[in-house]
Amino acid sequence: MEVYSLEKNIESFFETQTDASRLECESLARSQMGSAKPAAIQGACSFTLVGDEDVKSGKVVQFRSSKEPLDAGILRLAKDTHGDFVPDIRSLGLLGKEKPVSAWMMTKVDGLPLIQGNLRDGRLLKTATDFGRFFAQAWLHPQPHSNDQLECAYQKMHARLLTMQQSLPIRFQKAIVQTLSDLHCLYQVDFPQTLAHGDLCMMNIMVDPQSGGLNGIIDWAAASIGPFGLGLYGLDSLLGTMDSKGWHYHADAVAIEDSFWRAFRDSVGLIHHNDVCRIKIGRTLGILLRYGYTWDVTLQDIRPLNDQDADSDAAYLDVGLAHLETKQTL
Repeated sequence: MEVYSLEKNIESFFETQTDASRLECESLARSQMGSAKPAAIQGACSFTLVGDEDVKSGKVVQFRSSKEPLDAGILRLAKDTHGDFVPDIRSLGLLGKEKPVSAWMMTKVDGLPLIQGNLRDGRLLKTATDFGRFFAQAWLHPQPHSNDQLECAYQKMHARLLTMQQSLPIRFQKAIVQTLSDLHCLYQVDFPQTLAHGDLCMMNIMVDPQSGGLNGIIDWAAASIGPFGLGLYGLDSLLGTMDSKGWHYHADAVAIEDSFWRAFRDSVGLIHHNDVCRIKIGRTLGILLRYGYTWDVTLQDIRPLNDQDADSDAAYLDVGLAHLETKQTL
């Protein structure tokens, strides 16, 4: 396994993503925060700087390549929908010429990413409760849509799933065939079309390591509007862990998931049985979209999984779909 190198990651960003210099970026960040140093973990398409500990700026400056831009409208919607779970973000303009990066300043979210939180001793129950409230906020903020918009979105998603179906290994065919059959249910005027984060990985879920409370959700570059439930794959991150030997559920995984849905129901009220079924369909669709692709080094892009891919590439898809097979209700 390749060891993560902060400096190599930063060098790669400036070599491949922009013609702005590191010096220019650091200078702009210092002008906003007083001091600046690279964050411990960097994204492939971004360069993030934080203030020194003794400065206490409470801010972060991030430079993003054109491959993963931030959408100001989506950011406003995220803040309106989720309030304090979303950091305040404002644009600082562009740096660079032929390959510019967009610069953003945002409030720093305290705590640790879930992947580093080491939450045990019941603390994940608190995380799950807050996570349930987070998803309830999306349900309670449906976005306006016309019949024509729904039909267009349905046709695009249907075509995408058909492409996946042609490639996915046979063990996933049952799930994708059923999802194709049920897909129209998600694009009806009476089912919420909501904001979905798009990348609810363990690095973007910030938690309080002492209490397990959810402090915030970061990195909204992949956010979009779609049928409710597409982001529910993120719940699996609370239920267990993956290592070289496979997936391991936490001993209290059932209680963790129950805490999530209890908080969700307490926030949104009564959920019609028909909507319960559609939420499960949306969750299945989200798992397929999240884990049914792999990175192709030759293409330098993602593509659907196929029979030639290693079993490890499909491990999360196996786990997510198998878990839903056992769920009769939310």
